[in-house]
Parts: sequence; C-alpha cells; structure tokens
Amino acid sequence: MITLEHKDWKLACKMLQNIPKNTKNKYFQTYSFLLDDKNWGELTSEKFFTSYIKSGQFLTKQDNLSFPNRTLQKHSGAYRHVKIVSPIIYLFLIAIACQIKRIYKEDRPKSYISTYFSGSFDEEKPSAHYKSSYNSYLVDINICQDSFDYCFQIDFSTFFPLVDTDSLFGKVEKLDPKSELIYSSLIKMIGQGKMPIVDGNTGLSYLNTVVYLDKFDTELINFLKDIKEIESFQLVRYVDDLAIFINCDQSNLSYLNSKVYTKIYELAVQNRLEINSSKTKYFTSTVELGSNMNVALYDYFAYNESINFDEYYSIDDLKSFLDSLIALSSHATFKEYETVSLATLQNSDLVFGGADVLNAIVYNKNDWAKDEEVIKKIKTLVDSDYKKLRFSTRALITLILNTKDSHIIRSLLNNIFESFKSNNSDLIDEILSIEYLVQRNFQHTDLIKTIKNTNPNLSNYIEKFQINELSTHLQNEHTTFYTIDNKVYDRLDNDSNLNFLFFRYKYFESLGQTLESFAYFKNYFDRFIAHATFCMGFDTGKKPNFRMYYTEKAITKGLNKFKLSFNEDEIKVIIHTAHDIRNDNPVSHASAALIKNSNLSKDRILESIQNLKNIIEEIWVQLQEKKDM
Repeated sequence: MITLEHKDWKLACKMLQNIPKNTKNKYFQTYSFLLDDKNWGELTSEKFFTSYIKSGQFLTKQDNLSFPNRTLQKHSGAYRHVKIVSPIIYLFLIAIACQIKRIYKEDRPKSYISTYFSGSFDEEKPSAHYKSSYNSYLVDINICQDSFDYCFQIDFSTFFPLVDTDSLFGKVEKLDPKSELIYSSLIKMIGQGKMPIVDGNTGLSYLNTVVYLDKFDTELINFLKDIKEIESFQLVRYVDDLAIFINCDQSNLSYLNSKVYTKIYELAVQNRLEINSSKTKYFTSTVELGSNMNVALYDYFAYNESINFDEYYSIDDLKSFLDSLIALSSHATFKEYETVSLATLQNSDLVFGGADVLNAIVYNKNDWAKDEEVIKKIKTLVDSDYKKLRFSTRALITLILNTKDSHIIRSLLNNIFESFKSNNSDLIDEILSIEYLVQRNFQHTDLIKTIKNTNPNLSNYIEKFQINELSTHLQNEHTTFYTIDNKVYDRLDNDSNLNFLFFRYKYFESLGQTLESFAYFKNYFDRFIAHATFCMGFDTGKKPNFRMYYTEKAITKGLNKFKLSFNEDEIKVIIHTAHDIRNDNPVSHASAALIKNSNLSKDRILESIQNLKNIIEEIWVQLQEKKDM
C-alpha cells in the first residue's frame, strides 16, 4: 500500500526508544511508549510492520482515525491547540520522516546554514525528542553571537497550519504518488484540512522544517550572497525560528534592514507563509542579544553534568519567586508574570531566562520543594489562587508534587473538582488536570471521569492508551476471520487495496465531502462482499472474485446467501439505491447525472452508506465465528 520500508519503521521505533524514560513519562503523547523490551521487540518486528503497517490495516482502525483536541500552554504563556493521535499514528508520522530523510536531498547549502528540528537523526543516537537538537541550536546561536556583529530574527505567524501539505510532499520527487497521497491525506485528516500540530512529533517537525522550508532558505541564502554590503553571514534555524547573522559596516544597516525584510516577505508569500512583523527583529547588535552562555551552567541544564549549582542559585531564589507569584494579581498577564515573577530567577550573566531556571530547579533540585518554608509558600499559593499555576503549568505542578505534601496535593485537587462541580471550570482546569495526570501516571480515576464531562474524546484516549498498555490495545483490536472449514482467513486484513479504499472513504468523510466519500465506500463495500462470499465458501475458486461483485444483481444474489436481519426485498432496495447513487455520481461514473438531479439529498446518500455499513457489520460478526463442522 505504501513504499515505507521496515528500516524506516525500525528507525522511528529506535528514535522513540532513545527518549529517556524520565522524559517520556512527562509528556502526554510519549507516555504510551513506556514499553518493556519485549513489547518494543514486537512493535519493531518485520512481521508487525508487514501485516499491520505496510498493508495499511492500521488505517482502517477507528482509534487510529480519531483525533481528540487538546490545549497546551506554550513557553510564551499563550495557549496552543493541538491534535492528539494514537500511538501508532504518532509513530507512523515519525516513520514517514525517516523515509523522506532517506530519499530527499536538501538544496540548502549547509556551509551557510545550520538547520534543526524537534528531534535528531544522529547516526549514533537518533532521538524523537527535541532536547539534543535544541541544545545544538543554542550552541550555534552562541557561536554566531561571538563571530558576527548583527542578527536579524524572523518569526512566522502560526507556522504549522499554514504549511501546504500537498506542496510539501510534492517537493519529494522520489516519493511514489500513492504514498504521497496517503501521507498527505492522513496529515490533512488529522488537521481537518490543514497541517496539524501534534505535540512534540519529530516527524512533522522534520517535514515542515527541513523539507518545506528548503526552498525558502536556499533562495534567501543565494540572495544574501549577492549583497556586496554583507561581508559574511550565517543562518541558524530551529523549526520556524530563523536567525540571520551578518558582519557589515554599521552605516549600511538601514539599507540592509529594508532589503532583507522585503525579500523575506516575498519568500514568505511564495511559500504561503505569513511573517509576524511585530515579533520579527531587524538587524540588532549581537551584544544586545544577551551575554554568552556560561558553559558550566549550560552543561548542567543540557547534560545534567555535575556542577556546583549553588554557585548560581540558592533556595532563597525559589522562595523569592514564590513570594512574587503569590503577590501577583489573579488577573495578571503572562507578560506581567514574566517581568515580575520569573525575573526573580534571571541572572544578567546568563542567556537562560527565568523559565529555564525554574525548570532546572524543579527537575534537578527537587529536594528544595521539601523545605518547610517553601512548602508553606506553595500551600499559600494553592489555597489562595491555584489558577496562577497556569503561568508555568508543568513546572509548577511538578513542584507541588515534589513537596510530597498530601495536604497541598489534596487541596489542589479539591479546588479543581469544586470548579468542575460548580460549573465554573475553564480551559485552565483541564490543562492543570491533564498535567497532573501525566505526572501521576494517570492514576486518578475520579479526575479522568471529571474530564470526561468536558472532553470525552480525550478521556477515552486516556483510558485506551495511557491506562492500558499499547500491546494490550493492539491485542484487543485484533480480529480473526474463519473460513467455512475453520481456517484462519487473513486476506481481509492484508488486502492493501481494500484498506486503501476504506481509508480514502474516511478521509473524505472527515472533510465533509459526501460524493467522494460515497464513491470510495461503495467500492470498499463491493470488494468486502467479494472477500466475504469467498471466505464463507459461497464462491468457488482460488481467490475472491472482485470483478463479479460490481453489478447490482451479483451483489444482491451474494448477500442473500448470508443470514442477515434484512429480508430479500430490503436487501434489493438497499443495493439498488446504492447503485443508483454510484452510477449517477460524477466522482465515479461518466453519466454524472447527479449534477442535474436536484432531488437527491445529502441525507439520502448518508443513509445509503449507513445501510451498507449495517450489512457489513452483520457479515463481520459471521466471519469471526467458527463454523459447525
């Protein structure tokens, strides 16, 4: 069905395996991959890949085609809408990137630019986590600050949703058309027609950064090379954040600002992107960007090197931060939080901001949270206004849990439950609840039930993939079909054409395109019936007769051999209606009579699909039953 190879799947699995356990368990999407070696072995195996992934069987499972909504908090404090995908889809998106990495050749001249995305294909230790690549990005930024005089910083507005998915895969010339269609359709299905944001997914990050922005970067570099006023330059990109470092005479800055911005704007339009002019910073002296990072402290943050942390911060800094947060207005903006509370943790000698320092304290100095005075301040914060935790949700929830104080933790939960119970809950309560559950290994049934009232799809996801192991879910999902002589019939699951038809039906259904979805579903139905009649022994031969079950007469005759709840007249009407719609559908038949037929409603088409589904469901049950010999 697709040209993805086992080595691509295996690499994607390896990249997720290489994320440390104490990192996986901190993120909602990677939590499901806390697997033991045996489960990883089964998931990585060629047998699983061939039967479940390569055949496209995974694209026929409803849980893999359901994409709950979730809201996350960005580092800037703003909220971000993301899509939650099943663990298999999350892994598949990374595998797509592994395949594209193997066959795609970048045009951007690497001597002029360093390009980083949220993950790494490093040969020694590839990873599906952002940390190593982001650390390398920071190092390059600091090297360039030393080597160049000025920096131009580019910011795109809502980058991912503006990426043209079809154009993206069109850039990969060595990708076959069928795989291109499936990859593009799946991604647009997740994002409801747009490029989705799937939290932390390395695959999408690679595709959007390395592939989609390749032409943008290449043309920009060629443009900069031709400007004689620029003595030397270097670009550093992390996903959509691009810094242009240059050396030039100060007298040329105004001219260069205008010329470079105009070109960047032009390239953005050509690539269907938008420049955020309010956050784009013109050429600024690198001296003003901040001092160089202290290497020892950098090593502590990035690599957990053993250094004297107390040389830089003490527990008093944490206390000052908490005092400031307690005193902050309940309705304060994130900007106020940043300039008032986080500012207490900043050090003028370091590039790291207050948020980075808070994370370092929370994750590397968790014993500070057990200090009596710190506990008292945290209790005051939770009791007085727990919603202030919204400013740094993950860090502050972790800080609370690090206290090991049952009274504080119970107080936080009581506040959240009371908010839901009194119908005063909002987005903040859901964000705090999810973060608490992640940090607690989803061990709070009542909180999950509470979330179900406001976000049932997310709650169902938790029950299926976070509470239960992925291997258990895959086992429960598996169905076995039996022939008339009780032999296992695996042709249904392994029929890549059948799986493709069903997936395309679901894709068009998700976009609300009724004629297209009907065309694919009717073809799926016909092919399924050919399988079913062969499996049940109604047809003789060595394989299903797909050509036979295209006509109305043959399908009606075949269905009458099954024990269905529909009588012969009802079956005849259902199949006749479906064939009338199919034969008049301009998507699937040259007559295209539906264009002139104003009497056929969308409801009637959907009713026809549902009737065909009902027939399939009854036959599905019969195929799974062992037969009396």
